[in-house]
Amino acid sequence: MREYRFPQTPIGNAGVAVDGSAWLGLNYGRLARLRPVTGYPESRDRVRDEIAQADDGLFHVETATGRKKLLVSYRDLERKIREFSPGLRHMGLFINHSLWNRDCDRVYFLACAGWSRKNEVKVNIPFSGQQPSNLCVATTRGFS
Repeated sequence: MREYRFPQTPIGNAGVAVDGSAWLGLNYGRLARLRPVTGYPESRDRVRDEIAQADDGLFHVETATGRKKLLVSYRDLERKIREFSPGLRHMGLFINHSLWNRDCDRVYFLACAGWSRKNEVKVNIPFSGQQPSNLCVATTRGFS
């Protein structure tokens, strides 16, 4: 049993790799603010005033070493979404439903927005990839 603490970037487990080598981490304070029925209401949201920050998003944590790295930021996601939807307007992106593939070398997740207030346009965009440089948006024709 090991406890992982990251005081500068508090995150919680968002999915363990099938082989146990790593886990994905999210800022659950942000999730609680932007999707109130998900997240942990008393969690600290250190980036409350930014809607697509460069230092928060989906993290990758190695279980053996505890080494943490930012896999994809909300800023990366916003840029990628704007390639397909230049008029995107939102009050803050969040990530939901992060999953690993069976080989533990790719992840899949939804970039979401618009779930915290009535009458907001809801955004649910599926992504897959290993890092921002090869991040793909899932479309009906496959991944772009």
